[in-house]
Amino acid sequence: MSHSTIDPHQLYIGVNYHPHDWPGERWPVDIAMMKEAGFDTVRLGHLCWDSFEAADGQYDFSWFDQVMALCAQAGIGVVLDIPMRPAPVWVHRLCPGCNIGAKSGHTVPAVRRYMEDVSDPDYQRYALRFATKTIPLARKALGLLSDKAFIKEMILPPFEAELLIENKE
Repeated sequence: MSHSTIDPHQLYIGVNYHPHDWPGERWPVDIAMMKEAGFDTVRLGHLCWDSFEAADGQYDFSWFDQVMALCAQAGIGVVLDIPMRPAPVWVHRLCPGCNIGAKSGHTVPAVRRYMEDVSDPDYQRYALRFATKTIPLARKALGLLSDKAFIKEMILPPFEAELLIENKE
């Protein structure tokens, strides 16, 4: 399965899947169960910034590539979610301005998902850097469902300058 354009007249049936929360040997079983259930679509990438970038600037997309290959083999299309939240714990350490404060004025530890102030400029800088590393996944992913016009005209232009800068480094 190669890139597929989203058909606005088709109803896609699928699931939001978090393979990064499970051991790799479980992935083929899960994907087979999705196929058996009649799913033709899966959403990947949600809530996994820390799985792609476990430490500042250290990226690992290998697990994602494996899951994409399994989905392609099963004929299941993928909707890629570029996970900007929750921020990894290391972002909270480097960007204290993204931490949320309690009414008492004390910082609330990021113990739950979505415990960050996304208006913090330092958070935004790290989130943008992460997005520039993630967007190329969409360009090469087998089985990715996409509205190519939407990606080309709406998603990529705001990041193009950052992508060019990142690729020169």
